[in-house]
Amino acid sequence: MLGDQPEHRTRVALSGHLARADDGNMDVELLVVQDCPNEAPAAALLRTALDEVGLSGIGIVTTVIDTWEGAVRRGFVGSPTFLINGVDPFSEPGRAPALACRVYPHPTGLTGVPDLSELRQALTRPTATPEEESQN
Repeated sequence: MLGDQPEHRTRVALSGHLARADDGNMDVELLVVQDCPNEAPAAALLRTALDEVGLSGIGIVTTVIDTWEGAVRRGFVGSPTFLINGVDPFSEPGRAPALACRVYPHPTGLTGVPDLSELRQALTRPTATPEEESQN
């Protein structure tokens, strides 16, 4: 039934809380700025990656970051940002928060979304919690 399907794209306010994924094991969040031209391609890529690694039951929460304070609070370095269990698997040490587009290295040059194979790898490798990340 339609009502039994996981929510694949739920927009929440910046002040909203991240919902737990359907199986309780993984939180997947896509952070974007308002009217990000890469939001739809990023969401589609993330859904494809989740499906391909056997995590089709995991929902995606999309959060719009619309203030500088929100960007600082969330460690948001550009749109789109992928978070897996609260951790940005593509983080680069020293990047400052930004309300801007984000680019990712790709075999063909810089693009607005990461490479599918890198996103699949990020979804299948163990991730630290945000607290563990900040201790490193």
